[in-house]
Amino acid sequence: MTDKSQRWLDSLEQITAILQQHNLNSFLDTGTLLGAVRDGQFIPWDNDIDISLLDKDYNKQTLLKVAKSIYHAGYNVNYHQDAIYIYKDPDIAIGIMLYRHSNQSYINQFGKIELASRFLYLLKKIKSRQLIYCQGHTFTYSFKASMLKLRALISIIPNWLLDKSVISEQTKQINIPEHFFNKLEEFSFYGVNFNVPAETKEYLEFRYGSNWKTPISDYDYMTDDHSLV
Repeated sequence: MTDKSQRWLDSLEQITAILQQHNLNSFLDTGTLLGAVRDGQFIPWDNDIDISLLDKDYNKQTLLKVAKSIYHAGYNVNYHQDAIYIYKDPDIAIGIMLYRHSNQSYINQFGKIELASRFLYLLKKIKSRQLIYCQGHTFTYSFKASMLKLRALISIIPNWLLDKSVISEQTKQINIPEHFFNKLEEFSFYGVNFNVPAETKEYLEFRYGSNWKTPISDYDYMTDDHSLV
């Protein structure tokens, strides 16, 4: 195992344990699940760890407690409406996708954005309440946390000004038939047991297509995910 893989595994175990302490059943998802099942390792060119939660298991107050626990464990954390993003130097990045149930499916939204102003965009996220909690161990995260406390003041800033923070934005929605997540089972990854969807191979084929066993280094989640609607 490489040094990077060991760091990633240690962090994955730590974050999973925190979620379990709050009675949340997380599971490996997307690229991390693909690497675990297909290769028995993290995908070498992947840039983050992917785990997920279902809304039948969580609520806002529980996720706030989780985010604070993750911060106190030494990580930088952003809790948004659709995901919790976790960072730690030198190369730890973990995304916890928060699936919502709707019409016999689990859905989530994500996107790519080009910014004109990171500061105005932060204010935009705070005003819209898309950014729920932020805390960390760097100046940047401390600054974000202090700005969150000014939400009432930020709410009077006109939207037309905040909208100038964005040059371009793409938002996509994924739609996962509920049967893929109805049952989880344990899967040994680097000798550690993690939850995965029980219909593992069928789920991977649904997300990545019939050639999911073939590594594709230029995979683009904004266009190539078969669950996009």
